[in-house]
Amino acid sequence: MATEPEESGPLRLWDVSRRRPAGSLPGTADWGDPVFDRTSRTMVISDVTLDRLRAWDVAGRRPLWDYRVPRGLMVDGHAFSPDGALFAATLTRAGNGSRTRGDRLLEWDARSGRLVRDVPLDRQTGSIAFGAGGRTIVCGDGRILDAVTGRQRGGAFMPSQSFAVSPDGDRIAVGGMTGRIFLWDAKGPSPVPPALHGTMEQIDALAFSPRGDVLATVSEGGTVQLWDVRAGRRLGGAVPLLADLGLSLAFSADGTRLYVADQSGELFELPVDGELVARQVCARAGRTLTRQEWARYLPGTLYRDVC
Repeated sequence: MATEPEESGPLRLWDVSRRRPAGSLPGTADWGDPVFDRTSRTMVISDVTLDRLRAWDVAGRRPLWDYRVPRGLMVDGHAFSPDGALFAATLTRAGNGSRTRGDRLLEWDARSGRLVRDVPLDRQTGSIAFGAGGRTIVCGDGRILDAVTGRQRGGAFMPSQSFAVSPDGDRIAVGGMTGRIFLWDAKGPSPVPPALHGTMEQIDALAFSPRGDVLATVSEGGTVQLWDVRAGRRLGGAVPLLADLGLSLAFSADGTRLYVADQSGELFELPVDGELVARQVCARAGRTLTRQEWARYLPGTLYRDVC
């Protein structure tokens, strides 16, 4: 995890599994959003003040490469490929008066910084993520682009800047303004009914578990929900957090925990694995469920000592 200072200063790195600082990187007055590859080995961050993309070796705390964004352009979306080998960014005009050549898709070798692709696009993309084995680019404007040619594949899905792509690239989850979540088959794309109904607040962020079977969402008010992707139903109750705006979330590598961060740098850790949840509840209660409590909360289920 990386947190940005309110004023000019270093970007702080955190080892969330051990709950301790992991170092810092030199900062400027205006960082953009950092993005990590799936192994957290490489991080790229947009330096808005200097109009640069900078890549870092996280473990070694050393710069790998940087790219100066051409004058008149700005970074629109950026993402790592599923295997972490490529880093992609879309550029768009920084203002209506800019005469710079318009929207573009660029892809680099994530470790060396060698530019491997620079193709023109017909319009702005919004946020992006890699799809289907790194062969496509999923865009917040509802398009799916060929990662090599930049051309649109198939139709379009519901546009939103709050979306997530499953690890296998088969599903796209889109957050709605009124709290509904829509699943799409990426091959069409085509909708996968029914829509998921949770909180009435706008969905700010979504994330699939490493296996792609669970979807996590967080609303603008800080309400976290988990969803069974295949069954299309919510798992457990909603979890309200006293969080600031600018929420983001991610699963741990083993899928047993969900991390939610807000723009103030506060991090919430939520156990989502059944056995882990049971252990923590047992530790907090200091005892197991009685047979009477089991009958009340789990009627028709064979009693067992969960602690």
